[in-house]
Amino acid sequence: MKNRLMIYGATGTVGRVVARQAEECWREANRKGQLDIWARPPALAGRDVGALRALGGELGLPWIAVSLDDADGLRRAMADAAVVINAAGPFEETAEPIVKACLRTGTHYLDLCGELDVFRRLDNYNLDALDLGVLLMPGVGFVVLASDYLLRGIHKTLKDEGFELTQVRVALSRLEIMPRGTVKSMIESIREGVLVRRHGRLVHVPAGQVERQFRFAGVLRTCTAVQLPDLITAPATIRAVGGSEELSVETFGEMRPLERLNYSMSGIFASVLQASPVRDWLLRQADLLPAEPGGDDREQCLVVEGSDRHGARREVWSFRVPDADAFSAWSSVMLAEAILKILAKGPYPPEVPIVMSGLEKAFPLAGFRTPASTFYGVLDSRFGASKASKGKAGGSPQAQRTLSDRATQTPWVDVDPSVTTVQFRLGND
Repeated sequence: MKNRLMIYGATGTVGRVVARQAEECWREANRKGQLDIWARPPALAGRDVGALRALGGELGLPWIAVSLDDADGLRRAMADAAVVINAAGPFEETAEPIVKACLRTGTHYLDLCGELDVFRRLDNYNLDALDLGVLLMPGVGFVVLASDYLLRGIHKTLKDEGFELTQVRVALSRLEIMPRGTVKSMIESIREGVLVRRHGRLVHVPAGQVERQFRFAGVLRTCTAVQLPDLITAPATIRAVGGSEELSVETFGEMRPLERLNYSMSGIFASVLQASPVRDWLLRQADLLPAEPGGDDREQCLVVEGSDRHGARREVWSFRVPDADAFSAWSSVMLAEAILKILAKGPYPPEVPIVMSGLEKAFPLAGFRTPASTFYGVLDSRFGASKASKGKAGGSPQAQRTLSDRATQTPWVDVDPSVTTVQFRLGND
């Protein structure tokens, strides 16, 4: 019976945190007798036999070593997996082999990817996934899930006041060390420019030429247009709830002055930098970077601005976490648990309720989907930002309580007249 969660890349930096979170969920469910959801312990998977054996022994979980090049081995490994969380970077190399295995085995796919090109490639499997009843949901970590949740809340707020959300800007604060995939995406964008979405269509703008200021944790920072997955996920989420088909989206990343200057100059000298020898050298240098975000400072803040076509009504919401990796581990397991809960209840094919135009409709749990288009109710019950009232600190009681007995993070909502902020802190203080 397919009722197990598998974590591929479980021995990586973030994968270990995901594995520990899943192990805690499974043990708590056993203590509470919720065996219909966590019927079997989560399984660890990856390529390093020694590391898997050590982690499996430490956590008391089953494990299996399988290479992404072994299509038959992946199929056998995932035969009893209902959901797989791909935590193995770089996702440009790992996502598609696992997705293909999921389509062959009927396993629902989640990952922690934050790379636009990977989202575009996985979107190509949408029709196959719909036909086979398989959910493809990349981006269940901080970068995509948080912005998607804020976007859905802003859309709801504007709609309730009679406005249509048509313009979106997303900004991400700077990490101490950027992951390999992000840097390679920036290098690849130098020649053609940075993608933005204008009235529903993807177009290019010169690298380093579009800048805006955003307030991260109360401090105004200058950001430059970069390519984030929201260029794909934002219109998908808004279309799913009956919103505008012509959404304009710009995505930004915080950069220091010298970084902005270098990025801007790279756009000016794009033809030189994109010559094969120079470009190949830059990509080889990027390969030396870690596949996952690094550095001692893992705090991140994400800001989403949304407005109507004429800017008459504007909302600015932000989401702040002290450790993006810890949050991503928690959020990915939370959504995997939500899927297991749906599968345990039936019917088949499983369906999930989504509110469109004020009416709740049931949609198949299949195809290329975004976190907030599918699980907004689950997310809002945990974060509660849409229930917060303007000008008042706090939010819903649900948003201020500890997530669960096992949780290591406590969310709360902090609201002032100009910005709605969802924050996560480690610990229960």
